[in-house]
Amino acid sequence: MTKAMAAAMIRRPWDELAAMVGGLGLAVPEPDDRLGRPSAVEGVLDSANDDQLDVLAGIVLPQQFNLDWEQRNPWEPGKFRLFLSHAHQDREFVGAVANALSENGIHG
Repeated sequence: MTKAMAAAMIRRPWDELAAMVGGLGLAVPEPDDRLGRPSAVEGVLDSANDDQLDVLAGIVLPQQFNLDWEQRNPWEPGKFRLFLSHAHQDREFVGAVANALSENGIHG
């Protein structure tokens, strides 16, 4: 997601970029940065916290990137998470293992 954000931010004019990041309390990149816009945007994204990244994503990314993680989360809340890798032919067996683990508080 940060790659998509960086690509979208790089295309923005400097004044718009400065307004976006400055409004979030992030360091505003200098328009004459000798390393160029990609480096300035990378620095902004590296220094942003999760909340700031969420706001920036909402501004610069198309709506399909604004995923509601809780609705798409495949894991059961409150359970230990265990990924069960398996071959397709073992799907039925692994399903039984996952059901047995579920009884012990493990979502596989």
